[in-house]
Amino acid sequence: MRYIIPILFASGFFFACQPSHEKETSALSFQQKYPKFSDYSLEYKTTTPPDDMQICLFANPLTAKVLIYVRQTDKVYNTPFSPEMFSIIAHEGGRAHATEIIPADSTHPELSYIVPFDVVHDRWFYKKTGLPGDLSLSYSLEIENLDQVLNFEIDKEHYRQYQKNDGLTKLTTLYNTYVDTAAQKSYQLSNGLSGFLHADDTEISSAGINLSLQAYQLSDSLKLSVKIVNHSNYELLIQPDVFILKSGSMLLQPVTSRTGMIQLRKGDRFIQDFIYFPEQEIAQFALLKEGIQVLADVNPTNLLIENLQFRRTESPPQGD
Repeated sequence: MRYIIPILFASGFFFACQPSHEKETSALSFQQKYPKFSDYSLEYKTTTPPDDMQICLFANPLTAKVLIYVRQTDKVYNTPFSPEMFSIIAHEGGRAHATEIIPADSTHPELSYIVPFDVVHDRWFYKKTGLPGDLSLSYSLEIENLDQVLNFEIDKEHYRQYQKNDGLTKLTTLYNTYVDTAAQKSYQLSNGLSGFLHADDTEISSAGINLSLQAYQLSDSLKLSVKIVNHSNYELLIQPDVFILKSGSMLLQPVTSRTGMIQLRKGDRFIQDFIYFPEQEIAQFALLKEGIQVLADVNPTNLLIENLQFRRTESPPQGD
């Protein structure tokens, strides 16, 4: 999924690992040797390092990705490491396995390597936006060959500065959907559809047609992620170029290459991200109802009785 991330400025790069009797890799040498990872400027420390490894954990404040740098100091394990042998757990998120293992030294690839992860740091924020959320205050790292869990924490003042300057949660405006359920049920029945209706913050199930709608504004872009699954016995007609947003007197056209009518029969699904560029942050908007129609009779009719309303909502408070 395409992320909409503003161009932000991270703090200066610094590199530090757990205490080690071996000479530690310096910030400058790591940055020069591995420029691909020079944006991983946030440092997490552990007080319980393994005796035979130097392990550092760093995070990129711009993308919310994390990685570990591993250097074996006293011995080489007989079993080669593989991505599934590394897993990391975020304090407010979930568990993620490594995406790959990158040898850090081509001469002795078994001695040192970089292990990146794609972590969901905040499950609530991910459900609302599809974005990973703010980096966590702490992480737990598990390595299959070790019999211990390594806990990493970031300095709280550094973390507060990160949230203030680069945190996605603060920079993102979230929206919930709002449906007049009584009017919508009556409308469905009057058009020969089932009266079943369920609606929550981001999902609507109307007469066997399921809609999932995630909306958020980040910087100058507003993104609407749409997923429609047709479980009904009726055919749906989807018009992507009619997924127009209305806010007051302003109409926002979607940036999309898909035009014309898309037909969804029973069991079919439609998934697409729509991007809009409002001139300012908007508190509420409506999705025009004409973009989704159902063939319950000879002539198509709009699935929804009225334009679908979206209103700004607040993120849950973040812990210190």
